[in-house]
Amino acid sequence: MKKYKKILLIICLPIICIINCDSQKDGQTVEKAKSSVPISGGTLEVALWVAFPTLDWHSSVSHPLPQCLLQVYEGLFGFGKDFSPVPELAETWTVSKDKLTWTFTIRKGVLFHNGKELSAEDVKASIERWRRISPRGVMLKDLREIILIDTYTVQFNFSSPIGRFLLLILAGDESKAVIMPKEIAEDFPQGGTLSQIIGTGPYQFVEYRTEEYVRLKRFDAYVPRNDTSNYHGGKKVVYPDEIIFWIVPESSTRVAGLERGEYDVITRLPDSEYERLLTNPDIEPIINTPAVLDYLIFNHKQGLFSDINMRKAVQSLVNVTQVNQAMVAGEKFWTLNPSIYPPESLYHTDEASQYFNQANPAKAKEFLQK
Repeated sequence: MKKYKKILLIICLPIICIINCDSQKDGQTVEKAKSSVPISGGTLEVALWVAFPTLDWHSSVSHPLPQCLLQVYEGLFGFGKDFSPVPELAETWTVSKDKLTWTFTIRKGVLFHNGKELSAEDVKASIERWRRISPRGVMLKDLREIILIDTYTVQFNFSSPIGRFLLLILAGDESKAVIMPKEIAEDFPQGGTLSQIIGTGPYQFVEYRTEEYVRLKRFDAYVPRNDTSNYHGGKKVVYPDEIIFWIVPESSTRVAGLERGEYDVITRLPDSEYERLLTNPDIEPIINTPAVLDYLIFNHKQGLFSDINMRKAVQSLVNVTQVNQAMVAGEKFWTLNPSIYPPESLYHTDEASQYFNQANPAKAKEFLQK
């Protein structure tokens, strides 16, 4: 018998099924609510929109890997509710004044799903693997060495100062720098080859049937943090006994499955379904943010757009409102934002707002003449 709220996710970012429902930060959500009080036990059925390209999270930035593997793995850091970096496996950390040396003490007594205790050796081996195979590994190009200080302390030494090391590298959930046992990191040196999915998270991997489902079960020896729940960080309370992530490519099938009670959580479906589901008294649609960020990037070093006047011309010309209206039906599903960080982020800024969404062809012509 189902015991969980029915949840529909239209635009997908990582979900934390194991944390209280208000900790989720995913696109549009529909809840088929029965009780606001969490109930332990049972199976949480999740219908995803696409199969996993790989379960080797180090080597892939693809979704829906975060939705599934955030339950299995943890990193030194993760995202907080305001998308600031918050500790997961890190207990304390310091950085030198010149920003060249970062030292982390990890939590003691944390167990991997194979029963082994987490150590600094595992952190070093995992980060070295991530650096080598991740699409984002180039961000550690200035990392000179990783030194083991003691069993629970690891030090990163850089040749030049690194900015936002915690946020952009350790906390990021696209090809997340998750920690796995040292022997596994070393046994699978190539990206996309990982076949042993073992982390420190509240759920452990059971099986993956390609194009069908991923099954996870509660890790009874999970060691949670004691601080307040904060999206990826803080205390994680485990409710379901198991989670099954079903692969259901057809959006109509996912919706029908939710309405029949086959699924508790579904992801990615047409925006047009939102209004229809509003009329269902058993389903509560919720729009969560942030969603997908679309932007243009110019080549500043060569070609036409190495001239700042060319870039200003485009900025002056583009009508961002019309672009969004053409891309997404319904203004409730998009927002205008001049920052590369969404409004929900600690790093959001409105500094570029004076140059944004001007829709001014005459001004664009002035810049072209220059």
